[in-house]
Amino acid sequence: MKLIGSYTSPFVRKISVMLLEKGIAFEFVNDPPYEPGSRVKEQNPLGKVPVLIADDGEVFYDSPIVAEYLELLTVEPAFLPADRAVALRVRQVAALAQEKTWLNAERLTLADIATGCALGYLNFRRILPNWCVQRPALVKLAERLFARESFARTAPP
Repeated sequence: MKLIGSYTSPFVRKISVMLLEKGIAFEFVNDPPYEPGSRVKEQNPLGKVPVLIADDGEVFYDSPIVAEYLELLTVEPAFLPADRAVALRVRQVAALAQEKTWLNAERLTLADIATGCALGYLNFRRILPNWCVQRPALVKLAERLFARESFARTAPP
């Protein structure tokens, strides 16, 4: 597989973390879509990252779609529960993070990965420097996630 994007994007990082956690080998192509000479639009008409090119050449873009494709591969660990109603709630929390040990269950889910990538982006861009004030559970979640190899390997430069 080939993942096109930039590790400065929390959306690309989310997909990278999923691939690493699942142990799926992939080639990373650094191609920020906002830089001159970017070839992202050749693979994604939306002109955004991430773009995932599967081994058979099929192209997936938009991080929720790419995440869904990765789950369809049935490579463990699964980040969405088999129960469709529960999976829908995980997707909703992935879109709007809340605070718990893991956000939805006793195991890492897509919601946790998306939340960690969003928090990493806030830290990287210094968008909301005081996000951690009065949010000790969210800070603990971030600490647990950032300690994982998949998050360490995908930290923005």
